[in-house]
Amino acid sequence: MQDLLDLYQDKQIPLHSLINSLTAKQNGMANVEPSWKAAFERNWLKLEICHALILDAAETNIEIHTGDREQAAITEMKSFLIETLNSVPVSEE
Repeated sequence: MQDLLDLYQDKQIPLHSLINSLTAKQNGMANVEPSWKAAFERNWLKLEICHALILDAAETNIEIHTGDREQAAITEMKSFLIETLNSVPVSEE
């Protein structure tokens, strides 16, 4: 997942591709504890909100700058993944 964030920061994939790929990878993780999934989704939502703002601005011809918000969301997601990815809690289901 961190590789996807790096690709986005290197401008090799667009934001919508990053969001879709993160979603697919997260959905592919079996038996993840609900608390980890909820934390992931909170971080993911920040990226989705940036994307929605960009799309809305394009539709209404409003100039919007989401760079700082995007960078903060990427940084928070990276930090979350670094802290938790090697020890993702797995449920006993």
